[in-house]
Amino acid sequence: MKPFSVIIVILACCMMRPATLVALDLPPEKSPELINQDNDMSLSHDRKSGAWISFDTTDPEILGLGVELQTALFHLSGVRFPLLDSQHIGDKWNGIVLQRKFPLAIYVADPLPYEVEIRRHEPWYPGCSKRLEIRFEKGHEREAIDAFLSSGFGVTLATASVQMRDREPVHNLYLPADFGPLPKALADSRQQLREKMLRNLKEQATDKLLNVRTRYLAVLKLGQEMDASATPVLVGICEGDETCIMKQYALRAIGYIRDPKAIPCLAGILSKDATGDITKDEDDESIIRRGAVNALRQMRDLPEPVIELLSKIATSDREYPSVKESAAGILRGHKKEEQAQNQAPEDTARKHADHQR
Repeated sequence: MKPFSVIIVILACCMMRPATLVALDLPPEKSPELINQDNDMSLSHDRKSGAWISFDTTDPEILGLGVELQTALFHLSGVRFPLLDSQHIGDKWNGIVLQRKFPLAIYVADPLPYEVEIRRHEPWYPGCSKRLEIRFEKGHEREAIDAFLSSGFGVTLATASVQMRDREPVHNLYLPADFGPLPKALADSRQQLREKMLRNLKEQATDKLLNVRTRYLAVLKLGQEMDASATPVLVGICEGDETCIMKQYALRAIGYIRDPKAIPCLAGILSKDATGDITKDEDDESIIRRGAVNALRQMRDLPEPVIELLSKIATSDREYPSVKESAAGILRGHKKEEQAQNQAPEDTARKHADHQR
């Protein structure tokens, strides 16, 4: 082949469009700060975040589905997310986890054939690690993955590559914080089972005849469900005659749910002076007070009296060091928010003045 012909071939190859194009009108690329603010889950390789697909590689069926899901996401984004063995990836946060469903011991409910949901790592504040869980029973593996792709992107494993037409790869995918609509029959069944599950958990959390482990696991699960209907139960535990571990888990659950109706309870715990030995930073009183402060950290728009209470705690000579530090951390974050809010109008006015000039 002549040198001139070689050059022509090389140029033609460089000008060709990628074979893999995007099928859908996906959300625009966002900065990590905006992703956190909007409570999206980012799956991307943008040098600031990454994701992988994690599954049990000893199961040939799940292994095959993992490869198919990788290919489908590649068709959507232009990125091949790594495939990792779920047995060797720890908690697998920031990934997509494919796994068999196992019955939970802390409540009894008829299992659904599959579930698709995003889990948030403790302490579940905006920007913390998240993972997408696709759980399924035997025989429902493909149905579960298709439900995720259909709900999030309007495609299935079979159609993800077929629907690509004239779009450049975006190299980023943003999964919605909530998935819907799942098939109506499944959605209705899920809601009924969820309501039954919440009732069972509330009963177990308040039944003092049960062993303490069953009770605090029920409390923790109530928090993980992030349902505000559990707030009165959790507040009752915090204000009642309960053990330290029960109050500790109730405070953690309140922080997960972030219901402002729990703020008076948290403020009430902290408004009482510490009565124990403040040099012993791991006694029951310290754990409960620190739990109340950490729960307040998760709340949005704390009332001014609560900010004043935290200021008093942060400077008190009769307070546990860890509680003081936690309160000071909230105040630092509050101050940064105020500065950002005050700066925003100035920036807008400056941009307007520059535009006028």
